[in-house]
Amino acid sequence: VLRWWPVYEFIKEKLPKLGRLSFAYFTVIGNWLTLVNRTPWRKKKELNSGIMEQAIHEIDIARYLFGEAKQVYAIGNNFIIPNINYEDSIVISLTFEDGAVAGISCSVASRIGRRDGLIVAEKGTIYFDTREQYVKFVDEEGNIEEEKMGFKEDPYRKEILEFIRYITENRAPRATVVDGLKAQEIAEAAEISIKEDRPINLPLKIG
Repeated sequence: VLRWWPVYEFIKEKLPKLGRLSFAYFTVIGNWLTLVNRTPWRKKKELNSGIMEQAIHEIDIARYLFGEAKQVYAIGNNFIIPNINYEDSIVISLTFEDGAVAGISCSVASRIGRRDGLIVAEKGTIYFDTREQYVKFVDEEGNIEEEKMGFKEDPYRKEILEFIRYITENRAPRATVVDGLKAQEIAEAAEISIKEDRPINLPLKIG
């Protein structure tokens, strides 16, 4: 659903004017310290996909904005929440086909929440905070465009309506099953990378 969030719609619209993309970071950081006790299914990776349940959204957005990834390297640990059987903090490094790089920092063990990011491009830089739906764009001449956008429309409703139009009017959707599979592939590559402590090339080899 992040593809329908105002800050990402703003960024997607700006990208063609930014020239070559170079670097980005994305954060998704929250507090599951007590949540896992209220929702016991979150304790087991086989029931909730582990920390990737959270990271998958930023993985999809990184690919949505930057294109196809060619290599994934990730590290992670569990130091804070002992009663879950997966990492409570990870960092994923993505290298894209055009050479751009992005980092995704994800933690479910923080007492301070954070969900923001930065995109560095040839002709400008964009900072965004998705919790506030705030965006700041500085172009190559130093001009500043800044806005706290908020949610004027329900992004879940927009997503569902677009899916309905895909069925009834055959309109190309903003997100397809292929997009979901590609994000899942990156998440699986990150898990392999954490386990084997090495970069993983994409696409993954089956078998």
